Amino acid sequence: MMKSVFLCCLALTLCTGAAADQPSVQVQTTPLRQMSFSKTLASYGMAIPSPIRQRSLSLPHAGQIARLYVSAGQTVKRGAPLLELHTDPVAFAHYRQARAAVQFARGELKRVQQLTAGHLATQSRLAAARKALTDAEAALAAQRRLGAGRGTETLKAPFDAVVTRLAAHAGERLPAGTNVLRLSPVGALSFQLGVEPADSAQVGIGMTVRIIPVFGSGPPVRATIRDIHGVVNPKTRLVDVIARVDGKTPRRLLPGMMVRGDIRLATRKHWGVPRSAVLRDSRGAYLYQVAQGRAKRVAVATGWIDGRFISVSGGLDPRLPVVVVG
Repeated sequence: MMKSVFLCCLALTLCTGAAADQPSVQVQTTPLRQMSFSKTLASYGMAIPSPIRQRSLSLPHAGQIARLYVSAGQTVKRGAPLLELHTDPVAFAHYRQARAAVQFARGELKRVQQLTAGHLATQSRLAAARKALTDAEAALAAQRRLGAGRGTETLKAPFDAVVTRLAAHAGERLPAGTNVLRLSPVGALSFQLGVEPADSAQVGIGMTVRIIPVFGSGPPVRATIRDIHGVVNPKTRLVDVIARVDGKTPRRLLPGMMVRGDIRLATRKHWGVPRSAVLRDSRGAYLYQVAQGRAKRVAVATGWIDGRFISVSGGLDPRLPVVVVG
């Protein structure tokens, strides 16, 4: 807690041979206290869609893209249409074949049952007919799940998302299984940060990162390092570090934004004082402590800096306040 004291003899303490009637000087002091200091490593990078939360949408069956309702980078609500797909004629023919196979297997089973009742067919033949019907029905159900029985199908967004990739064009004919869209849930961001290769050994999984937009305002966002790449990025010549926020990130942070990440490497306890309390001259760093109304110079060694405070060590008396201004 800051307090103001009047040191009438401060001039005598600081300047040798000053007049006895030197005017009093007002100073501010603060207690010397133990503080937690964090050693940080500055890094820069960008916000990216969370790789583990993204979802690719592929075509359930071959077909032609009749219409696209979205573009890359667009935000969509759950249930919003993404694209319209016309079923490929070959895929539709496979569905019709599966349906015909079921009808044939049902008729065949009925006929074999009648023959078995008249002792004209064996039980093994009856079992084979039942299995044939079961297999035909399973094949038809698979075709229906793929949507092959529908002439036109509309793919919809399964959740609120951002379209991060669009790999199709209207009118394009594509085979079954083609990945046409990639969606990232709204607010699911990671941060790809770059650190110097020489510093990468200091960084560990689980370390806390303070994320700050390079351009913009707002409070910092707390993230956690989840991955450290083992190679140098050939574009940046840095080692990529991936940090992720637990839960949703603030809406003001968008994919592609440039960010600064202060990685907290370690936290330790030190004597801490405001940075304005530490002075320097030819003899090095020093500060003043007040004892019985007099200011006493104390040589110190400075260490970690955390915002407005700096860690100090030396011949300090923890019972004496430190001069901050004066």
